[in-house]
Amino acid sequence: MEITTSKQNNTLQNENYKQTELGPLPQEWEVVRLGEVIIPDREKIKAKDYSGKEKIVEKISFDRGVIVFRDKNKTATDLFKVDKERLLISKINFHQGAVAITPDTTVATTHYDIYKVLENSNILYLWYYFRSDAFKKLFAEEIKFRGYKKEANFQFIKDFTIPPPAPFRPARNRCQNRSREQGYRKLPGTHKNLRRKNQACHR
Repeated sequence: MEITTSKQNNTLQNENYKQTELGPLPQEWEVVRLGEVIIPDREKIKAKDYSGKEKIVEKISFDRGVIVFRDKNKTATDLFKVDKERLLISKINFHQGAVAITPDTTVATTHYDIYKVLENSNILYLWYYFRSDAFKKLFAEEIKFRGYKKEANFQFIKDFTIPPPAPFRPARNRCQNRSREQGYRKLPGTHKNLRRKNQACHR
């Protein structure tokens, strides 16, 4: 899939996004801005107010896109509360695929951003897409155009445009939601298991 950046006009960008190895995408697969499908969702916790109950994010695995937690729930810095089933991204390492879905309520340092995925999109799709080579290429091109950006905050990524997850709409939503409700506590958040879970919804 050929991907364009904000330095090119919207018409060309939309046309390029609709070209795949199988030909033009269906008309209903109009591209959408990230700002239309995700919103920041975070609650700051002062270090002195942290209860020590929630696990603290240590890092996000680049290769698997899962969270690694600290061994001890101690902090000397402020934190963000992260609700269950939120997109957690490393603002510093987003361009390397540091994106995960939170399996439960947790906390993270302010080097991370937290997003709630709106009903017009799909959290698993975005997790796959942000870690894809296609998006990494787009992000790299955008950095070249805008200049080096150390942190990928909402203001930086909200105008990126992506094709929406048509395979999940609308018939698959019921199956997908049920799969998430039943499977999150049972399956590790690995690429292989998430793919297997998606395939079950498509049978």
